[in-house]
Amino acid sequence: MTPLLEYLYTRFLLRDFLAKALPGFIVIGVFYLSFIHDKKTFSDVLEVVKTSNITLISFMLSSYLLMFAVGMLIQFIGMQLRIVQIHPWIDPEPPRTKRTSMKERTKLSLQKAWSFLQQNKEIPFALTQRERSAVLKEMTGNLAMAIFIVVLISFVKHFDVIKYLMYLPTSQQLPLPLSTDVWFIVTIWIVLIATGCFLSRQNRYHCYEQLCWEKIGTKILLGPFSSRM
Repeated sequence: MTPLLEYLYTRFLLRDFLAKALPGFIVIGVFYLSFIHDKKTFSDVLEVVKTSNITLISFMLSSYLLMFAVGMLIQFIGMQLRIVQIHPWIDPEPPRTKRTSMKERTKLSLQKAWSFLQQNKEIPFALTQRERSAVLKEMTGNLAMAIFIVVLISFVKHFDVIKYLMYLPTSQQLPLPLSTDVWFIVTIWIVLIATGCFLSRQNRYHCYEQLCWEKIGTKILLGPFSSRM
């Protein structure tokens, strides 16, 4: 099991699946169930695949690429909104009147990551742990952004609930929304928003964890054990 995990980490397969495809799958799935499910069911899509010349492997690969692309879009939106933090390194002495730009931060982070990989290429444990932090960093950040997008989709889907809540403190009486389980939906929204905020905070933590591996160094972190590996 350990060699398999090391292979998945070193080949970046876990990062691609957990941090890109999984959030994309969540957003696509929720969007499908919210707006398309009543018009065209998944069985209809499978029937089209069976009757056409598309093989099952091609369909699965295309689906994975779509989820991966949506995951990349989720990460981009999250980075622009500063909900997702991907590049941990910041210029140590930037001008006080100027924030470190995204390009400078990306360049510095890639330089530090490459330096760490070259210095510790003979220590698989260090490389695996650093990649584990990177996987958790991207996964938690992108999942947080995916959850916030899911909440927005749910807002659109259950807009009648929002209108009902907006007029609730006033004297105006609105008819009960079509979604009669109003407080159940509101509870789900609160839980999702709280989960997204927690995952966004975890994204910051794992980003700092990756920074520690790359900044402090393997010898300091592992101490006397580094010479035995």
